[in-house]
Amino acid sequence: MWSGFKNQALPRVLAVAGGSGWPLLGAILLRLLDRLLALLPLLLLAGWLLIASPAGSMDALIAVDGMIAMDALVAILAGLCCLQLMIAIAAQLGMFRHSYQLVSDYRRAMINRVRQLPLMRTRGRYASEYSERLTEDINQLEGAFTHLLPELLASALLVVILLLVMLIQLPAAGLMLAAGLLAGIAVLQGLQQRFYAAAEARKQQFSHLSGLLLEFVSGLVTLRLFAATGWFKAKLQPGFQQLHDQAMQVEIRGALPVMAARLLLELSFVALLAWLCWQWQSSQLAAEPLLLAVLVGYQLLDSGSELFTQLTMLRYTLQSEQRVHQLTALAPLPEPARPAVATGATLELCNVHYRYPGVDRDVLQQLDVTIPAGSQTAIVGHSGSGKSTLLALLARFDDPQQGEIRAGGQPLTALGSEQVHRLISMVFQDVQLTGGSIRDNILLADPEIAPQRFEQVCQLSGCALLAQRLSDGLDTSLGEQGQPLSGGERQCIALARALLRDTPIILLDEATASLDVALQAQVRQGLACLSAGRTVISVAHRLETVRDADQILVLQQGRLVQSGTHAELVAQCGDYQRLWRAEL
Repeated sequence: MWSGFKNQALPRVLAVAGGSGWPLLGAILLRLLDRLLALLPLLLLAGWLLIASPAGSMDALIAVDGMIAMDALVAILAGLCCLQLMIAIAAQLGMFRHSYQLVSDYRRAMINRVRQLPLMRTRGRYASEYSERLTEDINQLEGAFTHLLPELLASALLVVILLLVMLIQLPAAGLMLAAGLLAGIAVLQGLQQRFYAAAEARKQQFSHLSGLLLEFVSGLVTLRLFAATGWFKAKLQPGFQQLHDQAMQVEIRGALPVMAARLLLELSFVALLAWLCWQWQSSQLAAEPLLLAVLVGYQLLDSGSELFTQLTMLRYTLQSEQRVHQLTALAPLPEPARPAVATGATLELCNVHYRYPGVDRDVLQQLDVTIPAGSQTAIVGHSGSGKSTLLALLARFDDPQQGEIRAGGQPLTALGSEQVHRLISMVFQDVQLTGGSIRDNILLADPEIAPQRFEQVCQLSGCALLAQRLSDGLDTSLGEQGQPLSGGERQCIALARALLRDTPIILLDEATASLDVALQAQVRQGLACLSAGRTVISVAHRLETVRDADQILVLQQGRLVQSGTHAELVAQCGDYQRLWRAEL
């Protein structure tokens, strides 16, 4: 357990955080010195007893005591107490300062690693999974560095010192306690895999249940309208029961080994007491070493029990570190050292295949398409045909497993994400808004925009009309998930961002679907302005939005089955006409 932390977890955390472990080690050493000073009175007593022991009586102890005046002894103990207090404060502050800094750097580094992952792999269930690792698991690590690690090392140091004192004074007694201690550690080590399995199962169930609870809270309006809260509660109940059972398994598989280890250590202490009594009755042991053995043995029993508990907690910390470390094994989206420069706004898909992680089939396959610069292309198809996935790949949310996508004659992988996002603006149905005002969210696209241009963009996007409906206008503060704005109002902000970016390529995912009549008319004007002279690719769900497209791509189960203008596809009949009959 400790070797796993020292040889694996600790070096990995330090490597990711990019810091040095020496300041933390210094604080730990101060903490160990603090615990040694706390043990010093017992060690002084042990010294007196060791000096008195050869005489076989208390005379030597009295002689030693007489050498030190009572007031001097009190002064020494008081000085040691003050010194211990100062060292304890310095050690605690040092541990907190260096540990929190280390874990803060580690957390930032891990967030940066997640930021570099393909965007298509950080959404949906992946988002909640990554969030749990970046919060709960790293918090577990933080607690280990600030509290568990120094206390574990201090307990281990005390156990070693006390055991050495016992082995020096009474080797047989020391061996008894050492046997109990080693047997207890062996029990903990032998049962750790069962604890790992139970803890991992509990974490997975907790993550699953958290997702269900989020679904319950976010969908509470719908559930109440259809009187389905009872049904969802019944759906949650087995998950709660399973979490309860797994939590009990974690406690049992974690607590029973600790209890067994403590029992073995306590049995060794009982054996020690029995042996001491036998030695005393047979006059083979003086009173002084007997008293020393009882005091040191009892202190070792207490420190050893603490050590067993801390080792079990360390196992749980190791599991959390391993879960976070798995994020480092995920391949980031590759970025070129020297990004290429696109010439033009033509998009090309060359034999593109794409498959989501963990899925056994391609969502897109054998796509060969050319989208000329300045053209308007509509993507249509039934739900699940791959329309949104194709749009996300064009924005380089991920790279295809086979084939390549080019923009302006250059592969997206050669351009790099930053260059791709300078070429492309997106207006999706699912608009992400951050905390702050509506104005702040619009200015994310270009914080340095001139006021006149900003007002023009707000007019074209419908944000000016939206502001008239709100008491604080564009300075209205937004809450979680963009509250109190509707989905259509969020799309106005997304359109404003796209207008501010002024990129040569535009991706649209039914940008007017959620708007009322007034906003829809305003946004259509904005889209017409945005589309002028640009390459526009839109996912369409309405026939009226594709009539004037230069090119229509019909997807079916991830394949391109038809392409052409609206008139050409109507003449061909086939999938295109059946699609619109089904959707209308």
